[in-house]
Amino acid sequence: MGHISVDPAGPRCHCGTVGCVEAIASTKAILDSVRRDTGRSDLDFDGAVRLAREGDRAAWGAFARAGHAIGVGIANLVNLVGPERVVVTGEGLDTYDLLGVHITEAYAAHCFKAAARCPLVLRPLPWEVWARSAAVIGIQALFP
Repeated sequence: MGHISVDPAGPRCHCGTVGCVEAIASTKAILDSVRRDTGRSDLDFDGAVRLAREGDRAAWGAFARAGHAIGVGIANLVNLVGPERVVVTGEGLDTYDLLGVHITEAYAAHCFKAAARCPLVLRPLPWEVWARSAAVIGIQALFP
């Protein structure tokens, strides 16, 4: 999903395309945006998170853009594939408070017709749990 283009005016991605989810919503992209918009090249990702939670507009905006990009990317996949449900989990679970509302709002705004009935669940789980769940789904698909 990282290389679905969601913003034709967005930043160039390392894959060569413009406006990919990864170019907007990866940890590196968020940190680069916060550093650029605050002028604080010394920040690490935890510092960017702290600034956003403290209400810094530039930092908060970077997370808002990231959440929006993720939500639009998920909506594009759901519109195309039509799954029964989408569970968002994994990396970045400690920043769901900054991303979650933007993910769900963008998802709702960009799903259409039958896809709009596909529930989106944000579920912060440890890496081992979501990896195990993905493996189970794959095994179930191979051995019905």
